[in-house]
Amino acid sequence: LAMNPRYGNIVITDHHGDVWASGLPMTQPFSLSAVRTFQNVKKTGRFSSGEYLIGRISAKPTIGFGYPIMDQQGDVSGVIALNINFAHFNETLRQAGLPQGTVFTLTDYNGIIINRNQEPERFIGRKLNDDIFMSMVSGSDEGSVTGSEAGDVKQIVSYRKLRLADEQHPYLYIRVGVPLQATMDKAVLEQALDMLFLSSLLITALVVALLIGKYSFIDRINVLRSASQLMAGGNLSVRVSGQVAGGELGQLGRAFDEMAHQIAEREQKLRISEAEYRSEERRVGKECRSR
Repeated sequence: LAMNPRYGNIVITDHHGDVWASGLPMTQPFSLSAVRTFQNVKKTGRFSSGEYLIGRISAKPTIGFGYPIMDQQGDVSGVIALNINFAHFNETLRQAGLPQGTVFTLTDYNGIIINRNQEPERFIGRKLNDDIFMSMVSGSDEGSVTGSEAGDVKQIVSYRKLRLADEQHPYLYIRVGVPLQATMDKAVLEQALDMLFLSSLLITALVVALLIGKYSFIDRINVLRSASQLMAGGNLSVRVSGQVAGGELGQLGRAFDEMAHQIAEREQKLRISEAEYRSEERRVGKECRSR
């Protein structure tokens, strides 16, 4: 029990149902022979569910489960029975972050209320409204509707049936009513937070895209444009491939440098040719004058 606080108590019976061991101290002998948990285990020889009952030792409302102890002949020689600690269950639900005003109700297969978080002393041990209970019995294993579980507050009411694999009928019906307005408010808040988060991501992505675009395209194009202006002004020593390396702009930069190199070589050849021409012109002039 110390290791498993979700259990209210654990007991062991003999094949008659008489309890001979208990997790909680026993003040007097008692039997589970008339309890549905024991009877179902004896009948099926399998793990079985029980029904609403008041714990013999804990004196608290609960539901029990039983597991068979088999002898060498395959007969049930005893039952290990345990029941649920709903105080621990309720605390777990309180920590689940459900909206204020949420109502949860647990009923057994007969429709008897085993546990309820609001006004438990008024409802536990009584039968759930027949119309509500029969709507769950005749419905699917789970469902949701808009209705009211307490007062005039509109709620989203959901239920679920719990059943063991080898049992024909559910052993527990869980029914929860969550205030509609609180649910809508929470949904709107979560949507707003999601929008804020997504907007921040979008802005960040846009800024990153702009920075990448500026570095990858705009700055490199500006380098090419400035180099073109310098070349147009007569500066043929300008080179850009080192500043616009990579990609198609890098190829354009290399082509630009090659073009500048060829133009510079052509200009150099023209200057040499012009110098040779001027030199030859002066030599011819001197010869003519000397004659």
